[in-house]
Amino acid sequence: MLVKLMKYEFKATARMFLPMYLIILALALINRLFMELNGYSTSFRIFPENDMIQSILSILTGATMTIYILGLIAMFFISFIIFVYRFYKNLMCDEGYLMMTLPVKPSQHIWAKLHTSMIWSVATILVFILSLFILLLNGDGIQWMVQNLPFLFHNLIKGFFETELITQFHLVFFIIEFIVLLVVSNYSGIVFYYACLALGHRLSKKHKILYAIGAYLVISFVMQIVALILMMFAGIFLESIVLSPTALGHLIMIGSIILSAAEFVLFFFITHSTLSKHLNLE
Repeated sequence: MLVKLMKYEFKATARMFLPMYLIILALALINRLFMELNGYSTSFRIFPENDMIQSILSILTGATMTIYILGLIAMFFISFIIFVYRFYKNLMCDEGYLMMTLPVKPSQHIWAKLHTSMIWSVATILVFILSLFILLLNGDGIQWMVQNLPFLFHNLIKGFFETELITQFHLVFFIIEFIVLLVVSNYSGIVFYYACLALGHRLSKKHKILYAIGAYLVISFVMQIVALILMMFAGIFLESIVLSPTALGHLIMIGSIILSAAEFVLFFFITHSTLSKHLNLE
């Protein structure tokens, strides 16, 4: 059933994400066209440098570049808005009457939203990278990549296997820890906003969004205080023991993973509790 919920969520959100992605890529193409007319890849220009048309073209290039940069900022901001809006509208508004009658556990609703949001987050980053390639990559860059990337990749693999076994072990674990931290912290970050919406829903019948914003501010403040206290205790603890830089790095990564996982469990519990026992759709 979780897969079906995710398919439904993808269909609902694709209507917002795909046009946004196409607009960003189109802006990158338009900017690249203006850049080429200004001699980006070669020194050749259609119009002389001091020509009026060339001056207008330069102004247009600056304007379209500004629009492109603002579009990138808007893409990330709108992605966040979509994640929050879909959760609130689909589960805590009128649509909730239908969704909560399905033979699905509240936890599955939450996981469907989380997984879908995570996938769209990755897609947004990939679109951002692709737009940069469209905008900046030229023939020289492609030639450099073709000539050097296989060589660099070969040297990285060769260098890895030529190092000591203990170094390989630490490097692999650092990569695994980094990936795990990235995934856990992203899931924790998304479910944090779900928990704020859930608290706003529980605390008020008429001003749910206002209370959700209040919950966000209060929880954020408390999290900062807790993080400061933990850093102080961690500093005292680390001063009392002697660790190598490698061991210290592992300890920091593992501690960060545990902290992010604890936050995720807490926020997931708040959200799940509201959907299970305190959901009021009146």
